[in-house]
Amino acid sequence: MIAINIMDERITVKLFAGLGENFPIPDSTDLSVPRTVQELIKEIGIPEEKAAIIFIDNRHAKLADTVRPGEVLALFPPIGGG
Repeated sequence: MIAINIMDERITVKLFAGLGENFPIPDSTDLSVPRTVQELIKEIGIPEEKAAIIFIDNRHAKLADTVRPGEVLALFPPIGGG
């Protein structure tokens, strides 16, 4: 039998294309409780307009979606090119 302590799980946050360099995740950020993407990025200090592309566990998500411990939140800034 394998026992898993879900209390030790954390939300994994991946910041791409400069977001991680410009908005490092503070050590005080509690990643062990569910919250909306909007709440989490506000706590990290990322302006909403900078989180243009959002994925939770490789599925497209919105600011109002809830991310839970054990899930992976990936954030990308607006992407442009030509």
